[in-house]
Order: sequence, then structure tokens, then C-alpha cells
Amino acid sequence: MPRALSQPFLGAFQSGILHSILEAVIQDNTLDFQIRDEEVHIYYRGGKILGVEPKDKCRRFLFSFDKKYFEDSAGAELPELNVMSKELVSVWMSKLQALKLAMDRYFTKHEKSEREFQQLIVRENTYSNVSNGTDFFITDIEYGKMVKVDDEDRATRFDLIGLYWAAEATLRRNARNHRPRLCLFELKYGDGALSGKSGMLDHLKCALAFCETNKPLQELKAEVVDHFRIKRDLGLVRFAKSGGPADIAALSDEKPYFVFLLANHNPRSSVLRTMLTDKDYLTAHAELNKHMEIRYATASFMGYGLYESQMLTREDLIALLSKR
Repeated sequence: MPRALSQPFLGAFQSGILHSILEAVIQDNTLDFQIRDEEVHIYYRGGKILGVEPKDKCRRFLFSFDKKYFEDSAGAELPELNVMSKELVSVWMSKLQALKLAMDRYFTKHEKSEREFQQLIVRENTYSNVSNGTDFFITDIEYGKMVKVDDEDRATRFDLIGLYWAAEATLRRNARNHRPRLCLFELKYGDGALSGKSGMLDHLKCALAFCETNKPLQELKAEVVDHFRIKRDLGLVRFAKSGGPADIAALSDEKPYFVFLLANHNPRSSVLRTMLTDKDYLTAHAELNKHMEIRYATASFMGYGLYESQMLTREDLIALLSKR
């Protein structure tokens, strides 16, 4: 199912009883607002701190928080889950700091570094004070579809979804003639995540299966356009001083980018170079490159901003690794 919000549900955030949630997210950049299928998830440090789902045609809303985060918070309790008033929404907002503390304690024992880095990348490229100068906007995280890989049904998942839109005023003022380009990201945290199940080769195969029919790709493009519009309307994208140019009507017909975000690779390790030169990897890389332009992101002076000039080809990355 496409990830979309009905107009009544969206209106509840814009000017209805859920508006204080939107305000909290805008005022607190440690929180991240993501759209699901008629549901909204608010993330903190990569974990869902609040889920909101409409019920009874938006006459009430079901709130959720994963109680596993209370593991080291004895006696912690949640407010009423069935929410029908601004007052009860305010009670939930007043509990956010306590919920954050519970999650901080949980993540100290159960590290989720990749998910936390994921949220930092979203923030820096979408609603931070540098996001309007980066070349990419992130519109969604943890995007999944069922595909067939090696004759087996698999749930393929892209860590981040967004668009490439070069940060040049002349291009951004004319989105109709200079349409942004779809971009799919896979984040790998540490060298232990590069190989094996859900490693780099596995993700190339899943991405290829996703591309084998054109329909999922076209649906995803429409969804990215829709999410970008909604988030701009909600004030969740820092985009140009005066609100930016006209809405994006459609994404480019160019091949999408498929970008590996390789966080904390140890330059003394040979595992990345071994993966990039592996025979099976080369085969999968060549097949996917027919459908998507594969790139490898490198850091820009220790930051998380994504810039087109920092996106390397496989050959460029191997050359860089050889220098080290």
C-alpha cells in the first residue's frame, strides 16, 4: 500500500487536535515525522517514540509507544491510548521528555547506531540549518516492498528515500524543466554490515528485483513527490527563505540514484575493497547499473550533508581506498 494520509487526518495535524504534535516536532530537531499508510510515526534516535493512527473517521486517534523502552524505567506508565481531545494530546506531549529518557536508557544497553545515524542524515538534509544547501532531500525511511530474489519472496527495504535536486537557484526555481531525480539510499554502519545477509551484495540483488518491473518505481516516484509536498506544507522541510518555488509536479525520467552510505568504515580494513572487487558483486553491480546509477557517498568535512560531488562511482571509491 502507498504511504499516504487522508485529508482529514492531515488536517488534524495542520489545525486540529493533533497540531501540538506537529509543533513539537518543528521545535525539536531530535524528533522526526514520517508518513505511513494512514498513520504517522514520530522517531527519536531512530526509534519510534510515538505512533498516531486515526479511528472512527478521525473522531479519535490511537496513540502508541513501544513498552520495551520501559525496560529500565520502573513504574513508567503511558497516558490514555485512545485520544479524543487536545487536552489528552497535551498530556502526551508533556510526557515526551520522560519517553526520551526511557529510550536513552534502552539504547545505551541495546545500541541501534545505524538507525540513529539514519535519522541524523534525514535531519541534516531536510530540516537543519544546512539542508537548503545540500543536494538531496530525504522524504521517507525504512521503505519496504515484497520482491522475488533468487526465486524467493523477500521484503526488500531501502533505508532512506528521497530526491536529488542540485542546490542551484536557477534549477530550483524551475522544477518543471529541471525535475529532481529519485534517490534510494542504503546505510551500512561499520564493516560488519558490508557482507553476509543484508550486506551490500544482498541489497544490490533486492534493488534489482525492485526495478525489474517499472510499476513499483513509478509508484515510488509519485509517493516521493507527494511526501515532499506534504512535508513542505507542514513546515517539516527547510527549503528556501521565502518558502521556495512552485511544488514539484513530477520527478525526472533519468535513472534513479542508488547510493550506499558507508558509515565508519575502518580504512585499515580490506573488507570494503574485497567486496567491491568480488565476482558476484561485480555481476550484480553491472545488472543494477542498467536501471539505477550506483554511487558511494563520502563525508563532506565530517558532516552528514549529502552533496553530488561527494558521490563516487565504484571505480572512484576503489581508487580512494588504494590511496589509503
